[in-house]
Amino acid sequence: MLWILTAVYFLLYSMVIWLGFVLYAKSLLYLGKAGKIAKNLVGFFVYVLFACFLVSPLFIAFSFVESWRVEFNSNQAYMIYFLLCFLSAPI
Repeated sequence: MLWILTAVYFLLYSMVIWLGFVLYAKSLLYLGKAGKIAKNLVGFFVYVLFACFLVSPLFIAFSFVESWRVEFNSNQAYMIYFLLCFLSAPI
């Protein structure tokens, strides 16, 4: 059951990440029309926010379900499965 719940979590996360990609692209397109200083400074800020958004499921998952953390630390097969789900979520 834990493995299925993990897959569902990352399936839902993949839908959220696509929304994040769209918002990230639209903000960069908008910033492309701005002045050079605003483009660089705000673009860097947007990049940092998006980078944090991309890795957030790793931290949220372990605080969301405690058994995931225990299984991740004790079962190497589950660790590989979890990381593969994380890597395949944005695809």
